[in-house]
Amino acid sequence: TRRRSRDAEDMDTASKITQLAAQVTPASFRRNLVFMVILFGICLGAVLFSLRLLSTRASLPVEKRMVIWDAIVRDAESDVVVRVNKVVSVLQDYAQSHSFEVVMMISIVYLFYQTFNVFLFWVPALGSLLTILAGALFGHWKALLLCSTLSSLGPVFAYALYNWVGKPVALKWAGDRIRQLELRIAAHRENLFAWIFFLRVTPLFPNILINMAAPIIGVPILPLVMGTFVGLMPNTFVFVQTGCNLAKLNQLADVWWIFAGLWALGVISALPALFMKSKKVVDKTD
Repeated sequence: TRRRSRDAEDMDTASKITQLAAQVTPASFRRNLVFMVILFGICLGAVLFSLRLLSTRASLPVEKRMVIWDAIVRDAESDVVVRVNKVVSVLQDYAQSHSFEVVMMISIVYLFYQTFNVFLFWVPALGSLLTILAGALFGHWKALLLCSTLSSLGPVFAYALYNWVGKPVALKWAGDRIRQLELRIAAHRENLFAWIFFLRVTPLFPNILINMAAPIIGVPILPLVMGTFVGLMPNTFVFVQTGCNLAKLNQLADVWWIFAGLWALGVISALPALFMKSKKVVDKTD
């Protein structure tokens, strides 16, 4: 009986997402997409203005700004470690004499990327690049604290974006995947923190999909932020440590075995939540 009740709840949850997706008309999709593009353009302008202001305060010459731009955007197909080395060669000295400006530049780009990464697919691995860069410039503990905080704040901005204007766009572009994620979440709402942690530390669902779907499937902001902070910390730790040992690495693939360990850690981390849930169902059945 309990099993049939759970299956009925899951089917009802899936039908709700299906109904929401069915309500997305071509007109509402286009209207909300235009709003998102306009908002993206406004924020991009604000980001570029802020970066120019901060780089001017740090007395960063134009030619060095172009080196950074080329490493991040034009060389986007190159290995992340190679790109970071180019940026470090420019910012190494400025990170000491103008640490506030450099931290603010990294933070602004990081949060902008996490909020609008659906429009920034042409700049791959930017979050990883910035995390490795922070490790190379500021050392282990400072970079870990900075990037863990940013990785938790980014989903808050994305949550606001998709809750306010992005729901029709998300349902149109990723409705099936959102339904799959909702079924997973619905079965473990009593352990949301543990499951957000599990989803963040494993590649089961992309982070962009979790950020996009969270307001649609009704994930509260607190477990989202806390689960993200803890769940992404192992990943952040690896990238920061990569930055700290940048001189010893030729490419990001040199640390592949650490990422394999992180995936195993995510699976193990979910076992307590699964055990507690199963035990609770058995107790109620008895």
